[in-house]
Amino acid sequence: MRDTWKEFIYKKNPSLKNTPISTPVATNGITHGISIAGYMFANENDSIILSNLYWENYSLIFENGYGAKIEVFELFNDGGFNINSFKKR
Repeated sequence: MRDTWKEFIYKKNPSLKNTPISTPVATNGITHGISIAGYMFANENDSIILSNLYWENYSLIFENGYGAKIEVFELFNDGGFNINSFKKR
C-alpha cells in the first residue's frame, strides 16, 4: 500500500520528477502521526519549535510523552508569515 501511495504522489505531483522521497507512513490521524514523529525523533530535553498556534495535545505528546521542550514563535505579523520571529526562535 505504501509503495502504491508513493507512486501516486509522483503521479499527482509531476514536478517531483525523480526527486527522491521516502515511503509515506499511514497513521490513524494527525495526532497519531505527530506521536510517531515524536517517538522516532524527539529525545528528552530536545527543543521542538512550533508556531504559537498549535493544538494542546502536542504538549502532551512532546513534553509529557517524550520529555522534549516546546518553544514557540509568533506565526503572523501584519497578515503574513512572521519570518523574523521564526528566525529568532
